[in-house]
Amino acid sequence: MVTWALDATIPASFVGVIQAAFAAWSSYADIAFQQVVSTVESDIDLTLNSIDGLGKVVGNATYSYSGQRLQSVTVAFDSGEGWHTAKGRVVSNQNVDLSAVALHEIGHAIGLDHYNAKPEVMNAILDPTISSLAAGDIAGVQALYGARSAPIQAAPPALVVQAEVTAVHRFYDTKTGDHFYTTSGAEKAQILQTLPWFTYEGTPWATPSQGADTIDVFRFFDTGTTAHFFTTSVGERDQIIK
Repeated sequence: MVTWALDATIPASFVGVIQAAFAAWSSYADIAFQQVVSTVESDIDLTLNSIDGLGKVVGNATYSYSGQRLQSVTVAFDSGEGWHTAKGRVVSNQNVDLSAVALHEIGHAIGLDHYNAKPEVMNAILDPTISSLAAGDIAGVQALYGARSAPIQAAPPALVVQAEVTAVHRFYDTKTGDHFYTTSGAEKAQILQTLPWFTYEGTPWATPSQGADTIDVFRFFDTGTTAHFFTTSVGERDQIIK
């Protein structure tokens, strides 16, 4: 059993993509994955980190050793890529599909190297035409772990369609003891740069796109106390404005 965990930097919109990528590898090979809560207890840790900004390296896998013994692997997605949801996918500002990146980096995490003889997930440079595991990828993982004794007949889950969601970023104000929430990546970045007493606590949930079964949340800033106020009541919103 190989365990994996997401740290607090991973947006909620990434979760389904990552789960599907692990399931895709295990659908072909005799390797089982289990998601756990804490990265302290996991074999593979996943994080959103600054690597080199937009383009070039969109993700990487690094390894932690104790002597010659592998302790854990960290898979990082580049936070500078402008990841967002579009038409049911999570993509970068250059339209790189997170699904392909997750498949590739998890492949490294379980022992596969780059393979460039033909278009595959494990090519050193991501091929935008490849969105699921190809014959070489499958042969590689089966060489390491063996073929699954009872192959899963369902289509590889890496192509699962996700609902449009926006990650909610949470901060803790150490001066007031209050929490602050925002869906704005720009506002998040500004807070990290200008308000050092705000502790970033990750993305505990995501909001769906506006639809028939959704409710708007209205936010106010109290200039007297510097606290924020949230309400879903249109009447309360209008009363405060008035």
